[in-house]
Amino acid sequence: MSDLAQTIVVAEDEPLTRMMAVEVLLDAGFSVIETDRAEAALETVAAQAHGVVLLFTDVQMPGAMSGLDLARHVHRTWPEIRLLIASGRVTPKPGELPAGSHFLAKPYDREAVIEHVRQLVPPHERGLRN
Repeated sequence: MSDLAQTIVVAEDEPLTRMMAVEVLLDAGFSVIETDRAEAALETVAAQAHGVVLLFTDVQMPGAMSGLDLARHVHRTWPEIRLLIASGRVTPKPGELPAGSHFLAKPYDREAVIEHVRQLVPPHERGLRN
C-alpha cells in the first residue's frame, strides 16, 4: 500500500459480501475498515473523517440506523466523503440518495465495485495500484 492510500469504510452486515468487498478494496490499494452495523460505521467515520475518502454501505442494516440513514448523515456532516450505496432488496427512488452518491445493485462483482470506486475517488486519492 502506498502513502497515498486512503481509507474506505465498509458497512455490510452479510459476512461473505463484506469479505469480498474488503478484499477487492485492499487489492486496489486502499486501507479498509469494516463494520457490520451502521452505528459502528458512523463512529468510525467520526473518529477518522480526515482520512476517509469513501463510505461503502448496504441499505438495509441491523440496528436503529439504516445504511441509507448512515449515508445521509455522513453526507450532511462530511460532504467530502464519497458514498457508494448497495442493496439487493431495494432500489432507491430518484432523490432518495444523497447528491453525488452511487448506487450498486446486489449481487455485484469485483469489477463493478472497482469501477464505482474509480468513478467516485479521484486518482490522486487512490493507492499506487490503481
